[in-house]
Amino acid sequence: MRKFIKFLFLLISCGLIQACNNVSLQELEEQNLIDTSALDEKGAVSQATIMLPGGVPLEVLRINGGTFTMGSEFGHDDETPHDVTLDYYYISKYEITQEQWQAVTGSNPSNTIGYNYPVESVSYYDIQNFIESLNSYTGEQFRLPTEAEWEYAARGGTNTMYSGSDFYDDVGWFVNNSNSLQEVGTKQPNAYGLYDMSGNVWEWVYDWYGEYPTYEESNPTGPSYGEYRVVRGGSHNSSIDIGVTLRNGSEPDASYNDAGFRLAASDVTANNQEEEVENESLTINIAEYTTMEVIRIPGGEFNMGSDYGDYNETPVRSVSVSDFYMGKYEVTQAQWVAVMGYNPSTYYGDNYPVDNISWEEAVNFLERISNYSGYNFRLPTEAEWEYAAKANENYTYAGSDNINDVGWVGGNSFEAPSEVGTKKSNAFGLYDMTGNISEWVYDWYGTYSYDDTYNPYGPAYGTYKVLRGGSYLTIDDASTNTYRGYILPTGSVQALGFRAVSSTVQEDPIYEEEENDYSQTIYLNESVTMEIIRIPGGSFNMGGDSNHDNTFPIHEVAVNDFYMCKYEITQNQWYAVMGYNPSYYNGGNYPVESITYNDIINFIDRLNEITSYTFRLPTEAEWEYAANGGETYQYAGSSSINSVAWSTQNSNSTQSVGQLNPNGYGLYDMSGNVAEVCSDWFGNYFYGYQNNPTGPTSGTYRVIRGGSFAHDYTYCSTKARLSHYPTSSNYYVGFRLVANY
Repeated sequence: MRKFIKFLFLLISCGLIQACNNVSLQELEEQNLIDTSALDEKGAVSQATIMLPGGVPLEVLRINGGTFTMGSEFGHDDETPHDVTLDYYYISKYEITQEQWQAVTGSNPSNTIGYNYPVESVSYYDIQNFIESLNSYTGEQFRLPTEAEWEYAARGGTNTMYSGSDFYDDVGWFVNNSNSLQEVGTKQPNAYGLYDMSGNVWEWVYDWYGEYPTYEESNPTGPSYGEYRVVRGGSHNSSIDIGVTLRNGSEPDASYNDAGFRLAASDVTANNQEEEVENESLTINIAEYTTMEVIRIPGGEFNMGSDYGDYNETPVRSVSVSDFYMGKYEVTQAQWVAVMGYNPSTYYGDNYPVDNISWEEAVNFLERISNYSGYNFRLPTEAEWEYAAKANENYTYAGSDNINDVGWVGGNSFEAPSEVGTKKSNAFGLYDMTGNISEWVYDWYGTYSYDDTYNPYGPAYGTYKVLRGGSYLTIDDASTNTYRGYILPTGSVQALGFRAVSSTVQEDPIYEEEENDYSQTIYLNESVTMEIIRIPGGSFNMGGDSNHDNTFPIHEVAVNDFYMCKYEITQNQWYAVMGYNPSYYNGGNYPVESITYNDIINFIDRLNEITSYTFRLPTEAEWEYAANGGETYQYAGSSSINSVAWSTQNSNSTQSVGQLNPNGYGLYDMSGNVAEVCSDWFGNYFYGYQNNPTGPTSGTYRVIRGGSFAHDYTYCSTKARLSHYPTSSNYYVGFRLVANY
């Protein structure tokens, strides 16, 4: 019976149920193995995938409605059998995981950590908050299943004791076979394709706990009030006498380390997400007469690392990455020379990959082609690199289990590079992810962490940078998709190069849109001007710096278009408006500092009197959105701090504005130089989607952002937050202004 049900599920999930091996659907129904009323006209339970923040998938199955007998005459007193009729609905294929909870809320309340484990230690009210945020993001109308929907789905059209079998060990984690939480989906599903409806964690449902009626019901939702909410299904702490009909109740504000949930919806609208995404390919001008081909890599979830490689490839954990574009080939010598003007490579050849370059040199190249093209290029994160190399396949190397198909390595290269693209590509259309040259990635080298699985960037600091993919000098074992090398970022060695990625590549760069509206110059007097840049509104994930607790939870924020000063307000600009200079470090083009919050408000009032604009301080959300610049760098415009920020690493005072590189919006010094005052009172972030937030209504401190020459690199990130007494004036605190568009 166990084998038969598993075989039946495979047919259901493929939409292929038909007469097979002389067994008909009617015979299956007569044997109480399947209820055909739950199948659609094709004989299949349909499925949709809804994408959560960060590309984390949520799979839901459509359960066709029908009539069934709810409860059991052989169960407890509160399981009185009665007929129930349900309309069709959707229910999640698995219990909601910690990764899904983290993607929506930015936190993980669970007691036993594992991102493919079900989330637990959540109350009924916690779940309602989760659902509200989820629905705001997806536009769907998810909810907890009713108790009737839960039992109908758990039964799966069968009369088995557990959800999918009469044998608990086939389908569920109970105290008899587990003493802790387990990953979802590791047991057999029921006939509807649902996992873990018996065991693992108890599942909250919508209904208040109460006695069943003795009459037939249609789409029941339980009592209208009560003391307890219903939980169903048992857990890894439960005895094996808990079947699909057993009921339990709990206070809705209670949370337990063996209680979680799954979701339901009366309907879903995300059918388009089931369509396969084709990989787009674009050719971009990176220098005069020089192009680069990039391929769109659709985001998703994968198992990063390996249990069969070196110790530093563990622990294997589920990781999600967002969409990005990646160079089809490793950066060639012809591309490098066109941009940089010299060739450091060991073996010369225009179409050979460039090598003998340091991490900093690679970053410099990428910043130059970003400035030329208008697209924001960078090194891939280690997670992005491995995801792209694996390409949703299970090969040892990028595109094959036979290394000779896809890579030039020590065993076949005669210890020399080859032209890019001469071996087979992987499924994403990327060449030479295995061999030819090893490739720099963004991350500092360190051990993997279970806590960093959503677009991870690795440790915040370190000694070595990671390199991936192996080269024409490496052995096969050092050329796998999961092998991790490391070297000092200043090192430039033979057979080490890189390829480019970008989080977004648009047909038209931002700065070419609405050219007359992009930048404006305002005259404060005959010789002093102020430049402002239009920042196009949009949505982004705000917060999330692993160095600072006050940047969590990560939450989605939308801001409208606005103008922002290209530079921090200078001493010349302050003097032109106010008639004096309060700054500690004197220099007309240095940022003004040593001013209080009230001083800034007085400056704004006078400025607005002499211009046609209504200037103000940026909200904290506007500041972070602008600092990101449409990019995913750690600092405003780069992952190399010294190229964009004056910090303790390269300065002991303020500096003239605009000397370092700008970010993707053309803003200078958003990281470093002086920390910048925002309009918000300082307070904790909130969960859920927010539109043009303005922070708490009152407080003790004002927010300052961006760090300064007096701060180390951790406070110069685009996510880091500091607080400041509004009555204080410090030589490392200044500001820039915004105006509504």
